[in-house]
Amino acid sequence: GFEFYGRRSQCLRMRYAATSGPGLPAIHLQTELERIADFAALPSARKACARLELMQSPAASGRAYERKAHEFELISEKANIGCGFIPDAILSDCLGKSAASAVAIQVRVFAPHLGIFKG
Repeated sequence: GFEFYGRRSQCLRMRYAATSGPGLPAIHLQTELERIADFAALPSARKACARLELMQSPAASGRAYERKAHEFELISEKANIGCGFIPDAILSDCLGKSAASAVAIQVRVFAPHLGIFKG
């Protein structure tokens, strides 16, 4: 955003993760994050921050689906920039009867062996 006088505002957002404490089992944060997605494979800290932000983006409650890594195919971006494709069978499995009328859906994929994706 911008300040009232036209200068671009700057905002620093910080998050806190309790890694130990009274009543909490101790964890190693990097290890826990690697269980969620392949952060080590990301080319930069900026990209890692962007992926962590996706973990906080809003989503409809009750809409989480488990899929196996072999069900995904990574495709290079060309005309599909920022988009992917979902086979009809998987779409029907996730959305049921609503799949027939779905034009577009928004997804977040968290996969330990693949990474974090949005589309």
